[in-house]
Order: sequence, then C-alpha cells, then structure tokens
Amino acid sequence: MFSGLLFGQTKVSGTLTTSDRPLSGAKIENLSSRVAVSSNVTGDYSIQAKALDTLRYSYVGKETKEVIVAYGTQVLNLALEAEITDLDNVEVADARTGLDELRKAWVMNKDLFRTSVGYIDQNDKGIRILQNIPMDSIDRSQTDLARALAKIIDGRVYYRENPPFIMMNPKGHYGGRVIYDVDGLVSYKLPLFLDVDDIDRVSVLAGPKISARYEGRKLITENLANHSRKYGVGVGAIMVINTKRANKVREKGTDTYYDFAKRRDNAYNRDAKPYRVDYPDWIRERGFGQKSVDLVTLWTEQKEDLLKHPYQALLLSRFVTDEMGMPSVGKLMVTDLVRQYPTDVQLLLASAYVLDAWQAYEESGRVYKMILGQINNVQSIKNVAQNADLDAKPSYAANCYAEIASLQKGDTHQISELDSIVKTEVVGLYHKNKKKLGASTWNIGELPWYLKGRLLLEWSDPDAEFELELVNPNGQTLNWNHSSEENAALINQEKIQGLHSKQFIIDNTVLGPWQVNLVYLGNKSGHPTYFKLTSTQDFGTKSQKDTIGAFMMIADSGKIKLTSFSTKPLVSNNGR
Repeated sequence: MFSGLLFGQTKVSGTLTTSDRPLSGAKIENLSSRVAVSSNVTGDYSIQAKALDTLRYSYVGKETKEVIVAYGTQVLNLALEAEITDLDNVEVADARTGLDELRKAWVMNKDLFRTSVGYIDQNDKGIRILQNIPMDSIDRSQTDLARALAKIIDGRVYYRENPPFIMMNPKGHYGGRVIYDVDGLVSYKLPLFLDVDDIDRVSVLAGPKISARYEGRKLITENLANHSRKYGVGVGAIMVINTKRANKVREKGTDTYYDFAKRRDNAYNRDAKPYRVDYPDWIRERGFGQKSVDLVTLWTEQKEDLLKHPYQALLLSRFVTDEMGMPSVGKLMVTDLVRQYPTDVQLLLASAYVLDAWQAYEESGRVYKMILGQINNVQSIKNVAQNADLDAKPSYAANCYAEIASLQKGDTHQISELDSIVKTEVVGLYHKNKKKLGASTWNIGELPWYLKGRLLLEWSDPDAEFELELVNPNGQTLNWNHSSEENAALINQEKIQGLHSKQFIIDNTVLGPWQVNLVYLGNKSGHPTYFKLTSTQDFGTKSQKDTIGAFMMIADSGKIKLTSFSTKPLVSNNGR
C-alpha cells in the first residue's frame, strides 16, 4: 500500500556549549560509522549521520553524552558540563558505558535498582539496607503485595488499614513507616495494584545518601514530606520495587495499564497557568492585524521573507486563523510552508498538528502522507490512519491499520506503547463503523468496559523533554516524566521505534472534572516543540467526540494547563 522509503538523513548539525559558553574542540563521533569531527571556535559542528545512528559527544573534563539520532532529526544542540568525579561508579556509569551497558548491568546485577532518582546500587557507601527481600521467599500465591510480604518483612504489614502500609522494625533511627518507589513512581501507599508475579526485586533502603537523593531532588511532594515527618522516615526509608516490565503494569482482569492516578498521593496545588499564545509585535507591525487589509495579498508580498523563519510563519498562520478569523488564509500559509520545507519532518508534524486543531483534516492528511513518504514506520502509518478516521474515511483507515499488521507480522518484540495505541485505535474504529467495515473481516470482541475515554498526547520533536501531570476529580495526580535525566532509556527506545505519542485511558470510575498540565523542559534543536492533545469521550461509539488542541511550547514557561474535561457516569456498552 505504501512505498518502502525510509528517511535517510545524511547530516546532523548543532552547537555545543558549556556553562552557556561555546565549547570548542569537543569530539563528536558517530559510533555507527566511526566518523568523527570536532566543534569549531563557536561550538558549531556538522557530522554525517542517519536515523538510529548513535552520536557520542566528549571533551576532557566534561561529561560524555550519547544521543540516538531520531527519524527526521537535523539539529542537535547539547551542553557538556563539568564531569562529576566524587560520585560512585553506578551514578556515572551512564556517561561512561552508555545506556545499553547500564541496562545490561541492571539485568545481571540484582543489587542495582531503577528508581525515580536514577540507578542505585544498594551496596554503595551511604546506603543502608534495612532488608533485602529474596524473590524466592515471596509468597506468589497471594493476590497482592501486602499479603505476599506479610510473613517475611522485618516489620509488620497493616493490610486491614486504608490504605494498607508497612511499618519496619527500628534499626538505629531508621524504623517506622516506609515510602515506596515502584519503577520510579513514588508513593506512601503500599502498591497493592502490583502483580506479585511481575516483581523482579525488592529492597528497603535508608541512609543519608537515600535521604539526599529523594528529598534533594524534590521527588517527595508536600504530602510525602508531611508523611515522612509524621512517621519518622524523613531520613529516607524507601522500599524500592522493580518490576520485570518497568511501569507496564496491567490491572488484573483487564487489558489496560493500571491507572496510576488512583494511587498517586501528591495532591494538585493548582499552580498551572492557562495556555495562551503570546503573539509577537511584528505580526501587527507588518499589517496582519488589520481587518481592512487583504491578508492574501499581504502574505503573497511578504512570504519570501517570512518563510525564512518557518516557526514564525506557522505562528502567523495561527494568528490569522484564531485571532483574525481567516482560516482559509491560515491554511494557505501552512500549505506554502510545507512546500518550502518538504523534508523537515518536525516542522511538518507541527504543521499537521495545527491543521488538525482547525479540523482541516484533508490538508493535514496531505502533510502526514508527506512524512510517510520519508519515514515508512508504524508511527507514520498510524498518523495517516488516525487522520483518515477523523476525516470520516473508515475504510482507508482500516487499510492503514492492516498495513501496520503486515509490517509487524512475525515480529516477536515486547508490547510497546505504540502497539497499545494502535490496538486501541483499531478497536475504536471498528466499533464506530461496524456496518461500513463489515464484521466478518475483523476479529475484535466487545468494546472493553473500561475504554470510555482516552487522552492521546503527541509531540513534534523526538528530543522534547517535558513533565505531564494528569489531575483527576479528587485532586490526585499522575505525573509522567519524559526527560533524559529521569527516563533516558525510554526516550532512546522511542527513537528506535519512531514513537512520539503516549495514551492514557480514562475509565470513568472517577467522575467529574479532569485537567491536563505540562511543564516543557526543552529539546535539542532550539526550535519550539508542538504538542497535539486529543481528548476523546464516548470512545468507540457513534457519539464519540474528539477534541484536538495544538500547543506551541518553549522552555521556562512553567506549568501550563493544556485542557480540562469531565467524565460522565459509566454506562454499559451493550447495544450501542
């Protein structure tokens, strides 16, 4: 159905800095081709590289960084700061040996734990092991972690309390109620949602290094800090649990990931600012804010100059559409923009997101197909399929998903986020269009009861770093960290898969207003990152409603409220 072209980027450029100053003489090596170059006196460099190559950036006395080149990446700007030499080996292993070797070390070394503050070796100086729990001692016949640990924990499990908790026997001044870190998610509630069979390793750690890491990195929220003071764990008594699948925890009896918002204990403090676009003064100074002006003529006269600054031109298109009420002119500007930059995948994605927010699905569909012509992977085909679904072309969307199934046939890789997204969209497409698509050609059962609503977040730059906060009606939050500091392995895996999206299933068991907030941390290109957020209600029904927003984000904007929505009472899907 689609051509077999794969995006073959041949050059990556950028600027290296240290302490906000240009870094001259740094070595940039393509580990795939073994080609190496050096940065010049202004810190600039350019190196031959294609998608999925790994670039290593190094300089004597500076930290070494390795970056996988994502599909469509043309610019990588990095800061290399002074190398920290007083940390133990595990902490600097990422820079020294690379992510792949660190992941291998985690598999082989059961003393190594993935945590919200990076990899920790429980045998390091400054860490005290209150109890290391052998896996063969856990009662895996039990239905939850509280009962599985009841007979072996060096303390007491209060599993009849609400919520259940563990109280450790005192060892020096490290006794008391513990806090939990499950694959990087911190809570003071015992994680009963865990499948006991999915636990890979457990240890209760304390000591000054643990205290400094968790409290110093501000990962213990105000609620957790209050809990620490009340139960005497402010010095860092943490039960660290690693699962075999690292965060991919499914609720028993369902085919969905556990809704971590149900157990997160950090209350939302209402510190998010509403999203707004601050349009620059030059837009009005050039006459685009005057209603008496023919905007098409004005654009034609100035577009040669304006298109030299593509993200400013995209911003202008939003101004004339959203502020001046001239969507036809805005679409004209975007059309000229993508013609000018047909191989800039990140700009094309940003443009498509803007068109989707305008419900200009025919125009955005053409842009998604331009991307697919350069990057023929599951994400690109999925984008075309999703667009066809929104554009009321279910048969074409079905053909796209069939193409994805063909590409994945015989693939034995573990289920990824992208696989889950595609599966969800196929289920929704079928149940909305049973008569048009024909039930005989689909092997899909009933619409899952929990699949009532969905949030789909997508971003234009694969190196975008951000923190997402989903606030439920009870004021509890799910925090998803997409930064190289906290989740480098995830970002690298996304690049390999070509993934730039994340879904959250809203099952309507918690009714009322929800809110989605985002803290944007930056990227490596220097350009803005565009986010597309699709909020879906009544998923997979004829009354399904999709609300799409496109958000241009720049660093240091603080916490921004992207959208809010309300969940309705759960109704049976039967008979729809």
